[in-house]
Amino acid sequence: MIEDIYVDNNATTHMLEPIKEEIVRILNTTYGNPSSPHSHSHFSRKLIDDARAEVADFLGSSDNQLIFTSCGSEANSIVLQSMLRGAPIDGDCVITSPLEHSSVKNNVEFLKKNGVNVVVLPAGRDGIIDLDYLKKSLKDNDICLVSINWAHNETGVIQPMKEIIELSHAEGALVHADAAQYVGRADLNVSRMDIDFLSFTGHKLHAPKGIGGLYFKNSRFLSPLIIGGEQEFGLRPGTENILGIGALKKAIELRKHNFSSYIEKLKTLRDTFEANLLDQVPDVVVNGHISKRTPNTSNLMFRGVDGRALVARLDMEGVICSQTSACTSQIPEPSPSLRAMGLSEEEAFSSIRFSFGVDNEFWQINEIVKKVKSVVSSLRTFSSEIFI
Repeated sequence: MIEDIYVDNNATTHMLEPIKEEIVRILNTTYGNPSSPHSHSHFSRKLIDDARAEVADFLGSSDNQLIFTSCGSEANSIVLQSMLRGAPIDGDCVITSPLEHSSVKNNVEFLKKNGVNVVVLPAGRDGIIDLDYLKKSLKDNDICLVSINWAHNETGVIQPMKEIIELSHAEGALVHADAAQYVGRADLNVSRMDIDFLSFTGHKLHAPKGIGGLYFKNSRFLSPLIIGGEQEFGLRPGTENILGIGALKKAIELRKHNFSSYIEKLKTLRDTFEANLLDQVPDVVVNGHISKRTPNTSNLMFRGVDGRALVARLDMEGVICSQTSACTSQIPEPSPSLRAMGLSEEEAFSSIRFSFGVDNEFWQINEIVKKVKSVVSSLRTFSSEIFI
């Protein structure tokens, strides 16, 4: 049987073999509750402490500025809902964008229903938010928090976070970055960036699903979602996910060791794919900024083609890609993010995403392009015949 070519790594990634092996090792050697007062507890506690040090070093933070969560969505929720849970955040407004992941977007809607003023920044066709509008909004409102998706899950477009932070801090606002698609795919140092909160998730880094993290510059601005014990500095009560935490540590170790070559491989894969596809398939447009995006992501609009049919047909041909975020793919509407960037409903429906991972190979590029070319030609022929 021919193996599928998986290019949906922004939705999730395959778990790498060394990470699977680390999980098995932990299963066989470390099972004590980290909070218990005996030697088995010590082994579990050391695993968590070592993992926190490894991940914090990768992010450029101190160990005591990082907690582990179940996922990026939980980390986002902790930050945003702290506004309603007694944390001493001054102000009554959130600034965000129309390009956010549903875990931010829906939390912001919840805040709005509970009396928090919400400002949504416009974005251009390139997927970059309007910094002039941000500057004006910061001056016109009593802002407490700016929450922005650092790298977009559909287009890969990277926001100018340094400028966002500088503008926000000048007006006394805190900044939260949803960095689920950014961590591990671009250079990052939270201390140098002076960011207040940063959330991420392990399953975008070839770790298992069910483990994520939250960096915070100052914990006094956070309030826990869960009421319980004192685990994770009291900000994320509940017995720790030792398997997930250990697997995340291994994923970060692998990424740190091969970071430059990993980024170069991803960019070469993506650029080769786009160059070949645009050369062989007419009427294809890259959505979002060409250069200011993560190295693995290609969001393409195929004019005159229903993207839903294209994804389904490619799936049948063994090419696994997607159209929108996995968290919104069940909604029968065009991508809200692409629509917010100025694409028409038809253009948004005609767009699909290819996102590469470290386990993709260069020989796969020709196979993907060949199959996309064939399916697109078939769908365009079928569409034109309907309207004859």
